[in-house]
Amino acid sequence: MKLLSRLASTSGPFVRNVAKLAGGSAAAQVIGLAATPFLSRLYTPVDFGILGSFLAVAGTVAAISSLVYEYAIPLPRLDRDSKLLVSATLAMNVVASVLCTAILLILLTTGEVAAAANLEPLAQHLWLLPITVLFAGAYRISNFWAVRQKQFSRVATTRMLQITAMVGVQAVGGLVGGQAIWLIAGYVASQSIGTISLLGGWRGALSFFNASPLSRRTRALLKRYAWFPKYDGPATLIDVASATLPSLLFLPLFGPAATGAYFMAERVVSGPLSYLSLAIGQVLYGDVRHLVTDGRLFPTVRRIALTLGVLTLPPVVIVVFWGPSIFALVFGESWREAGRYAAWLAPAFYVNSIYPAIAPALSATFGQRKRLIIHTIKFAAGGSAIAIGYLLQDVMIAISLLSISYIVIYAATIATIFVHSSRHDAMVEASKNSSEKP
Repeated sequence: MKLLSRLASTSGPFVRNVAKLAGGSAAAQVIGLAATPFLSRLYTPVDFGILGSFLAVAGTVAAISSLVYEYAIPLPRLDRDSKLLVSATLAMNVVASVLCTAILLILLTTGEVAAAANLEPLAQHLWLLPITVLFAGAYRISNFWAVRQKQFSRVATTRMLQITAMVGVQAVGGLVGGQAIWLIAGYVASQSIGTISLLGGWRGALSFFNASPLSRRTRALLKRYAWFPKYDGPATLIDVASATLPSLLFLPLFGPAATGAYFMAERVVSGPLSYLSLAIGQVLYGDVRHLVTDGRLFPTVRRIALTLGVLTLPPVVIVVFWGPSIFALVFGESWREAGRYAAWLAPAFYVNSIYPAIAPALSATFGQRKRLIIHTIKFAAGGSAIAIGYLLQDVMIAISLLSISYIVIYAATIATIFVHSSRHDAMVEASKNSSEKP
C-alpha cells in the first residue's frame, strides 16, 4: 500500500486513469483465465500451437501495417491533427494488409513451401490472415486514438467486450468441433469488436475515412513525425518478431504440440503479469508530453518500475516452484509440459512485464535509436537460444536459454530507460535555469 501511495503522489489523474484501465484489464483477465481450464479440455496443445503460430504471423504484419505512425496520434497539440493521423494510418493499414497478406498467402499456401518448412498445419488457416491483419492493425490505431482522447473507461469496457466475444466464440467452437480455426475466429471477433468500439461505433469508424490521407496538412504531419517509421518502425518489427519468435520457430523446429505448450505458458503467466503494465504504459503515453516538458519523467518511471516489481513478484515465485503441478491440476494432465515451460519462463516474463509500462519514456524523448538497438539484440539472442536448442534436439534447452537471455536483456533495458529519462530531466532543468538567468 505504501508503494501505491508513492505512485499516487505523482499524479492524481494519472493513477485514476490507471485504475480505470487496470480494472477493466483485470476483469478481462479473470474471464480469460477462468475460461482457460474449460478451453484447454476442448482443444489440444496442437490446436493452441496452430493458434500461436497464426497470431505470430498476423501480429508481426499488423505491427507495421501503418508504419507505426499510430505512435504519433497522442502527440499533436490539436485534435484535428490527431484525427488526420488516424485517417492516414487506417488507410495505410488497409493497403498494407492487402499487400502483405497477399505475399504471405502466395509463399505459405504453396504446398511445396509449406511442406519444406513443416508449416502445413499453419498453411491450412492462412485464408483468415487478411481480415485478421486488417482488424488487428485497426485496433492498434484505435487504441492510440482512445489514449489521445483519454477515454480510458471506454478502453476498459472494450476489453471486457473483447474477451467475452473471444471466449464465447472459442467455447462454442470447442463444443461443436474443437479445431484451431475456432480459436482463430475468436481472436478475429475480439479485434473487430475492439476497433468498432474504440472508434465510436460503425458511424464513428467510417467518419475517419472522410478526411483525405493525401491532403497537404496530412503530408506535413507525416513528415513531422517521420522518425517513427524511421526508427520505431524497425524497432517495433524486431520487437514483435522477437516476442513471437518462439511461436514462429517452434512449429517447424519442435512441432505444434511444443508450440501449444509455449503459447499456453505465455498466455497464463505473461498475460496476468503484463495487464497492469500495459495499462500504465497507455496512461503514461497519454500524459508523457506534460512529464517531458516539466522534467518529471524519471521520478515517474522509477516509481512505476518499483511498484510493478513488488506487486508482480509473488505469483512468479509460485509458478517457478509449482508450475508443472498447477498446470496439470488446473488445465489437465496433457498440459504438464506447459507448466515446465512456465516455471523456466516466469522470471523472464516478470522482468519483461515492467518494460511496457515505462517504454513510452523512450518513444517520447527521441530514444527510438536505443529502442531499435535493444530489440535487435533481443531478437538475435532469442533466435540463438532457439537455434542451440534445435541443434541439441532439446526444447527445454531452448526454453531455458530464452529465459536467461530475456532476463539479462530486459534488466539492461530498464536500466537504460532510467538513465535516459534521468538525463532528459537534467537537460530540461538546465534549460529552465538558463532561461531564468538575467
